[in-house]
Amino acid sequence: MKGKILDYSIQESKGLITGDDGNRYSFQNSEWKAAKVPSINQRVDFEIDGKNAIGIYLDASSSFDTEKIKSSLSDIQNSELFTSAQDNVTRAVKAGAQNKMGFTLSILMAIALFFPIITIPLIGSFSLMSDTWGKVVFLLLIVLSALFYSGVKRIFVKIVVGLVATIVTLLFYDLFSGLTQGNDLMNAFGSRRSNDIGLFAMLRFGVLFVIPLSIALLVLGFKSKYKENV
Repeated sequence: MKGKILDYSIQESKGLITGDDGNRYSFQNSEWKAAKVPSINQRVDFEIDGKNAIGIYLDASSSFDTEKIKSSLSDIQNSELFTSAQDNVTRAVKAGAQNKMGFTLSILMAIALFFPIITIPLIGSFSLMSDTWGKVVFLLLIVLSALFYSGVKRIFVKIVVGLVATIVTLLFYDLFSGLTQGNDLMNAFGSRRSNDIGLFAMLRFGVLFVIPLSIALLVLGFKSKYKENV
């Protein structure tokens, strides 16, 4: 039989289980076989002896200990670190965007990652988000927008901006170098030679957004004025 603990008294060393059959069964602490102390709402597996529960074990099929989870969440919410982080977020929201231009450019570039940057005949169009590293850049840009908004120490902004610029540069390098290699183009287009295909003719409007935005973020991150919310 399975059920859950309805009540338990440490002083009296006994408790009450409500079974899945709708009946209630009392139990003595001596019948408790688990290492953990019994607690209310724990799922248990037990045998029946009349109106008593015997041979009581924790239900292995139950994946959650709700009381433990609630206790852990309560500890986190009451911790000094959580309270400090909550205060910082509240102050940042009240203060508004500290670096509006950087915040705006980060969001715009995150959107521009979805724009097609190239169209290869017989294959289709591709954006930076088609690549795994493009998705990494997207996440970094979301982080960067939060950094610009809150005005954290500039060193963190420089690090993230540098990572974004480096990855985007490598993505474009891999793309262009691959397309200009005769072997790759011959695999894609049969017997056509690489000089028969104009690389710039395959580029799409996404390039006109991603490259200028990357440069603008570099300037904002490293050279332009930056407001730290100290």
